[in-house]
Amino acid sequence: MATVLPSGVLPPSLRDDVSNLVSRVKLLELIPNSEVTFNDQSIVDTMDMELTNYLVPLVEQCRQEHFVTTRDYVLPPVTSTSNVQNWIEIPDEASGLALRDVYVTDDQGNFTNIPRLSPEQVAARNLNVWWGSTTINSTYGSGGFYLQGNRLYIYPYSLSSQRNMRLTFMKRPAKLIKTTEAAQIIAISGNDVVIGVTTAVWPAQTYVDFIQNRLPHDYVIDQTANQSLYSSPIPLRAVPIVSNSGSVLTFADGITPNLSVGDWVSPYGFSPFAQLVPLEASNVLVQATAARLLEALGDREGQKFAEVKLAQMAKDLVHLISPRVVGKTPKIAIPSRLSTASSLGWRTF
Repeated sequence: MATVLPSGVLPPSLRDDVSNLVSRVKLLELIPNSEVTFNDQSIVDTMDMELTNYLVPLVEQCRQEHFVTTRDYVLPPVTSTSNVQNWIEIPDEASGLALRDVYVTDDQGNFTNIPRLSPEQVAARNLNVWWGSTTINSTYGSGGFYLQGNRLYIYPYSLSSQRNMRLTFMKRPAKLIKTTEAAQIIAISGNDVVIGVTTAVWPAQTYVDFIQNRLPHDYVIDQTANQSLYSSPIPLRAVPIVSNSGSVLTFADGITPNLSVGDWVSPYGFSPFAQLVPLEASNVLVQATAARLLEALGDREGQKFAEVKLAQMAKDLVHLISPRVVGKTPKIAIPSRLSTASSLGWRTF
């Protein structure tokens, strides 16, 4: 059965897509349309840099979990000491390739924080092994993880054998793309998706992402994916197009039931929206972009006033979103060093 809104009407626009943000930048600082340096693509590129380098760190510093997400990994069983994959790649979507925390989970969904070790601490724990000490079992009873490059290693690996390891991190918003280079879904029928006007060309086997039309424009959730308790939903990303016939995109079974009319199709890794930030933050992004363009123009006076205004807007935004739950403050609990971790075979240091 086809899914379509009455009379083909799409959900109302919040006018927070990239094309509208570009128009607001031009209006704010009266950037001339004839200025070759500042064509729409140049403004989008500048806006993308300000999103990554200014707005995301501004929101992250409030520590209100706006970008936090999880990914679960089950490491293979320990069967030998050779060719052992005792590491996990830090997800490439992690902002700054940084982690927030690392947990081990059980079948009931309980998750337990495990300690971070330095390579020196790991090496020190092995000292008794080299000296032939009889305390080898107690030495290997302690465990945690350490970082090496962009990989996380579990120590000792036997403690993570076939266990579910959960990484939490700040998810980086997708790179910005002009609205005309994405497409909104206007109808759904079977495995077919009918899209609106777009300049994009997506032949078969092109990978696309699906982005929610509603705030904060996160990825559409894959309802069919196996979901661990208390973990973040699995995003519907990097989905190949089976076939393309004009404005009709055909996908494999199980994709379209997750979609709604009004959602967006976008090239893999790109979004026609600034994702995961409050609507109020779009004003800050517009102001930051305008200030950077004035700097490039050499308009020092205009840049100065724009940056003064930007500083005040940033301060107001931080005040608005922090604390995120106005009526309640987080309870600070001091965890026991030997509480739930010991029941899972992990010991703290």
